[in-house]
Amino acid sequence: MLLLMWLRDFKWSHTYGEPRGQRSTSLPGRSIMAQSLVGSPVLPRHAAAQDRPSAVLDRYHVSPLMNRRAPLRAAGPGINVDRLNVNSLTGILFVQVLEGRGLKIPEKQKAVTEEMYCVLEVDEQHRARTGVSTAEQRFRWRETFHIDVFNATVTHFFVYSWHPQYRHKLCHKGSLKLLEAFIVDQLNGDRMFALNLEPRGQLIVRIGFHDMRAVFRRTVNPRMDGVFGVPLGRLLSRERRETPIALTRLIQEIERRGVDCNGLYVLCGSVEKKRVLRDELEANPLGCELSTDSVPDTNVLACLIKDFLRELPEPLIPPQIHAMLIDAGTVTLPNDIHGNRQLVLRIIDCLAPPSKNTLLLVMDHLTTVLASSPHNGLTPSRLTTVFAPLLLCCAESPPVKELRPLDVPQAAATLSLLLQIWPSRVSEFS
Repeated sequence: MLLLMWLRDFKWSHTYGEPRGQRSTSLPGRSIMAQSLVGSPVLPRHAAAQDRPSAVLDRYHVSPLMNRRAPLRAAGPGINVDRLNVNSLTGILFVQVLEGRGLKIPEKQKAVTEEMYCVLEVDEQHRARTGVSTAEQRFRWRETFHIDVFNATVTHFFVYSWHPQYRHKLCHKGSLKLLEAFIVDQLNGDRMFALNLEPRGQLIVRIGFHDMRAVFRRTVNPRMDGVFGVPLGRLLSRERRETPIALTRLIQEIERRGVDCNGLYVLCGSVEKKRVLRDELEANPLGCELSTDSVPDTNVLACLIKDFLRELPEPLIPPQIHAMLIDAGTVTLPNDIHGNRQLVLRIIDCLAPPSKNTLLLVMDHLTTVLASSPHNGLTPSRLTTVFAPLLLCCAESPPVKELRPLDVPQAAATLSLLLQIWPSRVSEFS
């Protein structure tokens, strides 16, 4: 409510041809605004005259920090997010936590800690956490996270004090409705926000979004010696292996550390840390160091596994096989596990050897992860929502009867069928 009153009283934006309002001192410096780590779209230099943007933003809970060279394009008078055709976001959410402004550590804790960190939740599910920062560092985190979301509606930011021995205390919190964040440009691109926190302070964040069609374009990596985004047949022929070296080593390292890690495949590792390890895997997949000393955050490994599967030029289970599995799901019998297994495995046997061998590797890993569900919190439903798009979805899919290539629930139902019948050991395929 205080933020809404602040927005009504303070006209910080303008359109061309109108007097400039006073620039808010709460906005980030120009050096921060000039950064574009997610790839900001270029807005038209001259937009059609519309209602004052501030009139639309009076109904928002946050202040978008747009490129000052272009006017803020208002979504239109009387816009109501609740009446949009789209009521949630499914795809990849890009969140960069830049810095905190006016953050305060409680007086009782000042004697023991000066460090704080930020936790990001999507629809009340813990998805990411920054490292720690201090007032001396001006609470500059500058960490980015790529979060796969399904029907997401709201993000919450929580800032905690940190100490290795004492209980961490919640100091600040704020929330952002995702549709309100992206409605100005119809859910495309990215933008920066000065998010007002309770009880005081602001969090400077950049948020972007790519929908399913953009995420699962599955283009081929032009690098002939690449590892990610390379057709499996070409990659395995070059590596002279049955399964990709990078994917195999990442899975083995996670299983060596233990799949009972809470939040496995749900929490996101830092993009900056992930990029470093990815470059090393591209350069030397067999010799790249993956130990805990080199990569302490298991979530970085998990995110790279998801990236590898997502970026395959063809999904591990191509549309034709996916359609056959959908048909198989309509004729399976609830009391005939052996018969159902034989039917599904015959379909899997139709895969090309590179895809089949890699799918066996992934499915065996997923069954191992599910066996520790009470510890890692990864239920069958949550696991299929995360991995089904990675294994089955493709934007440029040929038309196949009954197949909806970007339909996450349909893909999740197919993966659920596979998990239900999957043998406990690979030797059962013999």
